[in-house]
Amino acid sequence: MSLWTEKYKPKTGKDIIGQEDAVNAVKRFLANFRTGKKAAILVGPTGVGKTCIPYAIASDMQWEILEANASDFRGKEEVNSTIGSALFQRSLFSSGKIILVDEIDALSSKDRGGLQALQKLIETAPYPIVLTASDLSDFKFNSLKRISEVIELGKIPTEKIAEHLMAICSEEGINSSLEVMKSIARRSGNDIRGAINDVQSLAGNREVTREDVDLLSERERTETLVNALTRIFKTTDVHIAMASLDYVSEDVNEYFLWIDENLPKEYERPEDISNAYSCISKADVFNRRIISRQYFRFLVYINALLSGGVALSKGSKYKGVAKFSPPGRLLKVYWAKQKSAKKKSIAGKIPIPTSVRSFIKEEFPFISHIFRHNKGMAAAMASEFRLEEEDILFLKRDH
Repeated sequence: MSLWTEKYKPKTGKDIIGQEDAVNAVKRFLANFRTGKKAAILVGPTGVGKTCIPYAIASDMQWEILEANASDFRGKEEVNSTIGSALFQRSLFSSGKIILVDEIDALSSKDRGGLQALQKLIETAPYPIVLTASDLSDFKFNSLKRISEVIELGKIPTEKIAEHLMAICSEEGINSSLEVMKSIARRSGNDIRGAINDVQSLAGNREVTREDVDLLSERERTETLVNALTRIFKTTDVHIAMASLDYVSEDVNEYFLWIDENLPKEYERPEDISNAYSCISKADVFNRRIISRQYFRFLVYINALLSGGVALSKGSKYKGVAKFSPPGRLLKVYWAKQKSAKKKSIAGKIPIPTSVRSFIKEEFPFISHIFRHNKGMAAAMASEFRLEEEDILFLKRDH
């Protein structure tokens, strides 16, 4: 069984839901590329179609599209080697080409000349470049915005998402109602991907009722770890399992604690438990390598092992519903030590006139408040102190 988000992904511009103005704006940008700006930036919240739109339009135009993710760039060398090589190679299989650079706001925390290199490539680009971002409030993007066409994407209306969900239900033979689909759309924070995932997760009995929807935890574009664990432990489909952690905002170390705490409650056969803990141990090896090498690309392997690896460790699905719970007391003590170590690590990157103990007690809560409530100041501090993405996510949490 495949993920419905992939199965029902827009194939053409007409398939894009609720973003007609943005689709037309991208088409105009591509039509005027030779005489106008060389890049367009699609800006909007999660799940509104920022990545789907370029692919759908490229399909309409029979153009080639090459995608890169800015979170993989560590500096100007990676930008030049990845985007530069894609820009200056001739398109072999189509009459045109689009270079798509996803999540450019990730450059704000890891920028070591990468942003400037990207701007230089845009100025001489022989092919159109489409960039996507959730937030461009960082002042470092001002120059990039001046040389690009900024296209804003708003949240998709609840009614349009609900109608799309009903069409999917009809195609899949699922009984439901428009009001139930509206409720799912609202609970997803109008994230169309999240809403489709919710419908698929509830459609096991070929029906989605209001009672089923009430089982969904309240969230805004995030899923709780309980929902993620349910998908991992209950499915044998690797695609569903690996997508289960996509919308979870907790730190990766909490994945380990939650899975370790609840795995024995769900898995009963010794060989299933052994296989699952083998995957967890391998994931922990990669986690240690991240700590020692600061190479965060290993997170891909950690997520794959903790989700798909654990899901496929069982020979077959278990019946019944286990009651999942947060990590136990000893694990909470361990996590408290991990948090303390992380605070000390961040303190080592910030010039402080006091002791580390005093910094953690007095200054750290204030800095954490800034990162949770002042995006502009947080971005400036992250750049100034060269904080890694993991540091930034830790500071954004409520301590």
